[in-house]
Amino acid sequence: MHPYARLAAISFAAFLMTPGAHAAPPTDLGSLTIDYPAGVQYWFDKPASPTLVSNTPGAATLDFGAGLNKYNRTPLLGTQSFQLTAKPGYRITGFTYSSQLSGLLQDSEAPAGYSGQPGRATSIATAYLAVHGTDGKQLSLVGAREENINGNRLLSFDTGLLNLPDTVNLSLEGNLFLQLGYGYYYNEFGDERKVPSSGWLGAENSLLTIHTAALPVPEPSTWMMLLGGLLLPWAVSRRQARARAA
Repeated sequence: MHPYARLAAISFAAFLMTPGAHAAPPTDLGSLTIDYPAGVQYWFDKPASPTLVSNTPGAATLDFGAGLNKYNRTPLLGTQSFQLTAKPGYRITGFTYSSQLSGLLQDSEAPAGYSGQPGRATSIATAYLAVHGTDGKQLSLVGAREENINGNRLLSFDTGLLNLPDTVNLSLEGNLFLQLGYGYYYNEFGDERKVPSSGWLGAENSLLTIHTAALPVPEPSTWMMLLGGLLLPWAVSRRQARARAA
């Protein structure tokens, strides 16, 4: 006898990846620079380069593209890896991420005259950001997860305020998971009917915002105090030298 529920399809996709040509990625984001390591290994295809969609004082937003697996298409798993370096006078303070999800899930239904356990349709969307120092030490790990998307939903996270070094390595990963199960139904004569569930899952506008802040500039009085502190030992040393010479 067949089990009442079986898996009809399992499909993975990365909504950080978009097929097609790779445009030149942005490298200068105003208060910081971004570099893409050439030696990173990717599953299947290399992710498309992000595009700069907004750059204002204190916030630069990158769009990593989206849209795969909307109709249960090519299975892909994607990760974006890059390095950020704050320019002199600035520091990196945190990150926010959002992606607009859309989907539809429909469990299987029994044909007329049949009964049994329906096949379930489920979906999961995840996004994670790992921040490491150049020494490999993990400085932050944050993510988001949404399940069983019917209609529209927002996938988002916020690292909050971070205390980071001037240069950090980032790894941003986004995945879509769609599982469609078969329902098995039987009539009074024991005849079997196999009916699949249905569904799709997609994501758009995968946006990562990098937050920065200007380092405080010392007041003129602070510079004078600092200069006075540096000159004081020199003045004392000269006075002592003159006293010895007298």
